[in-house]
Amino acid sequence: MGTIGDGNLSDKIWNREMIESLEQSFLDPRSVVYVADSSLVTAKNLQRMAQSKVRFISRIPETFKAAGEVKARAFAEDRWQAIGRLARTRRNGAFYHAVSYRHALAGGTYRLTVVRSSSLDKRKEKKLERLIRTEQEAMQRAARELMGRRFSCQADAEAALAAFQKAHEDALHTTRGLVIGYTEEKRPRGRPREGMVYPKETHYQVEIRLFAPSEEARKAWLERESAFVLISNLPEDEWSDTALLEEYKGQTKVEQGRPGAKDEVPLGLHLVAFPGKCLRDPALRLRGSQEARGARAVLRGQRDGARARPGQSDGS
Repeated sequence: MGTIGDGNLSDKIWNREMIESLEQSFLDPRSVVYVADSSLVTAKNLQRMAQSKVRFISRIPETFKAAGEVKARAFAEDRWQAIGRLARTRRNGAFYHAVSYRHALAGGTYRLTVVRSSSLDKRKEKKLERLIRTEQEAMQRAARELMGRRFSCQADAEAALAAFQKAHEDALHTTRGLVIGYTEEKRPRGRPREGMVYPKETHYQVEIRLFAPSEEARKAWLERESAFVLISNLPEDEWSDTALLEEYKGQTKVEQGRPGAKDEVPLGLHLVAFPGKCLRDPALRLRGSQEARGARAVLRGQRDGARARPGQSDGS
């Protein structure tokens, strides 16, 4: 399982090959916890792991609709459970909260754990500024177009305003709008006749004011962006949200406000895959039984032997 591979190989394909290797190895898939990044999560890989009963922890890509759905639910319900700071971090390291849901995906049901971090990535802040600029330009264009229309019926103008507000109800910017009626005399061309009474006509137009995002809205957006979703098929009665997160993050201890506190992580063989290098060695962390120690020795021997070959590179 510890092999030298093509560094240009797609991580999704490599993960599928790893699943096949697990099936063909001496390891019992039920005693293995396969930990990998989001490239593992494809419909085919999920179905293959379900058939082979491979237990895993990964991160669901943001491109999956399910990721947005469970994040929206988590923030709406606000039932977060405090996890704490991961071990080996500075005292001012990120503080984590999490909540788990059962969710249907790729023909199966999985445990999706929404994790919220107090750490705000600077890239997220730049992304927010770009979003605000883009959103402002788009809403200003739409508002100008609507305000340039004339409605002969007040109800039609109010309906158009309501549709505009509905279309932008999830925007960071806020709006205020009203319908104003304008009455004008319909005079023919030429010099008006003295004492002539001309008919009047009323039309309606929409006025819209656009307001910049509030600090509360900016903060809420950044919090949502700082959240991510873990996906696993591990049972909650054996693996807490804390255990999932620390295993995914590659930590061994979670501080919970008292020294030495630690969630118990079930023993067994834990394969941690970080594809992207030519030398793809998934056995970066192994715990537990004699089987695990034997696997460590086998994989270390394969890795060292591969590195000893002349002309080979580990891709680092």
